[in-house]
Amino acid sequence: MNKSRSYILLVLFALVSGSALANDCCRTECSVENSCDCEITSRSYLAVRPMFQSSSPEKVSGFRSDRLHAKEDGWHGTAEMALFGSKSTNDRELARYFFPFCKTSLIVEEFQGGDSGSNPVVLPTSSKPIDVLANHFNIFTVNGDFKSEISIRPEQSVVGAGFQFRKALSMDEEKGRGFFTSVSFPIQRVSNNLKLKETVLRDGGGASPTRDSGTAVANMTEAFSQTQWQFGKIKTRSMSKTGVADIEFKVGYEWIQEDPFHLESYLGILIPTGNKPNSQFLFEPVVGHGRHWGMMLGNSLGIQIWEDQAKDRQFRMEYASHTQYLFRNTQCRSVDLKCKPWSRYIELYRNEEEATSASTFSSPRNADFATPGINVLTMPLKVRPGFQHNMTTAAVFRSRAWRVEGGYNLFCRQSECIKLACPWIQGPAIKYDTGNGLTNPVRDITGNARLETIANNTTTRIALTDYKYNMIKESDLDLVSASSPTVITHTVYAAGGYTFDYDYPTFVTVGGSYEFNKSNNAGVERWAMWAKLGLSF
Repeated sequence: MNKSRSYILLVLFALVSGSALANDCCRTECSVENSCDCEITSRSYLAVRPMFQSSSPEKVSGFRSDRLHAKEDGWHGTAEMALFGSKSTNDRELARYFFPFCKTSLIVEEFQGGDSGSNPVVLPTSSKPIDVLANHFNIFTVNGDFKSEISIRPEQSVVGAGFQFRKALSMDEEKGRGFFTSVSFPIQRVSNNLKLKETVLRDGGGASPTRDSGTAVANMTEAFSQTQWQFGKIKTRSMSKTGVADIEFKVGYEWIQEDPFHLESYLGILIPTGNKPNSQFLFEPVVGHGRHWGMMLGNSLGIQIWEDQAKDRQFRMEYASHTQYLFRNTQCRSVDLKCKPWSRYIELYRNEEEATSASTFSSPRNADFATPGINVLTMPLKVRPGFQHNMTTAAVFRSRAWRVEGGYNLFCRQSECIKLACPWIQGPAIKYDTGNGLTNPVRDITGNARLETIANNTTTRIALTDYKYNMIKESDLDLVSASSPTVITHTVYAAGGYTFDYDYPTFVTVGGSYEFNKSNNAGVERWAMWAKLGLSF
């Protein structure tokens, strides 16, 4: 979504949806507006904050500490259920996040390799520069001149229900103070879709039956789903995951609970109940925070600014702040090599024994025999998300039983810290274009002619006897490529509701919000809507 549009799109959800459809029909590469649009690129994982979290608009709107004491001579308890849904809008920026070179579409082309001596590779003739060499993806065609253009338009949608229960543990009626406890959790269905589209410009006569032992694929769509790949695949349809997106348990204290002011604080833990990413697919759906345990603290306060007792009206300002720290766990993620975007897909020899085997095969298997890089460069990593902060400020107007509010939410998350879970064992090396056990440490995903033809330089060491000089070292791994970066997002929202004067005061609330990101292209921009029903007892 174009960031230059006004933030008043909050009230124009229909137009936002229409714009997303229009963008999907136009898959052309667009230039970025500024450096923030492509600050993050070639990442293998994106963490998206779940909905219905503490201090988020859909959770705090219409449900604050006054609900705990709404029933006179009651048990000082309250509960609510919220139905919610959201959908992302910034598909082009997310495409640049996952694709290399800050692009939303890539030109993919195949070419025939030369030999390891003085004969150079046969480079393709292209009207557009090559972004990705098809050979790395096991694309070998009859004519050897396959060419296509691929694009993605990542999209996430979430639907679910949130539940919250809060009960006073003790209450000093005279001072308006007391301890309380609360439990909340959302049940969510997260659906992610990269919306991969491929336009084949030359089919090359189809997949060659003689290349790579007959397992060659004909195009990138087939490449991203081939059985040889254990990780990093791309589905051509939506992927969904349903579950409880973590449980928040808190114990707090109400310092002041008397008009015109209230103040409370709490401590708590985040109990993981969602799923971990396994990197089998790019942009896989994750429910919750990736099964990280967490500690949390926060506070909320409100003050009455104006009141008309005769008409039973008042105007208040409310503030809620929540900070949590997520601890480290081990996850399976894919990494690139330093200064080589998308090199996790590059052809590799797993070890010197595999290179030696390749040198003994007859043509063309000696050229094709290798290990998909994605199978080697996907590994267990220790992931520490660290601190996250979420706060909402709102203006609330009440007129008798009606209540409306509008506010602003700020969400901040630090970059994940990544380290290897196990020591890197040297052995893998980048396969030379012609194979036969030769290696090429400077090769990248693009098929750049100057990097592919280093064999013409007599000082290079590409021979099998020099394999040890070309092995990938631990210092070559770009662990940052597997992390979710620092994100700052802003949300504006509006909500309204009504309280029914029953024996157990019952309330309903509906609202909507729009979240946008100005810090980089890693924050998911999205609209959200919700409807809530609750009671006090």
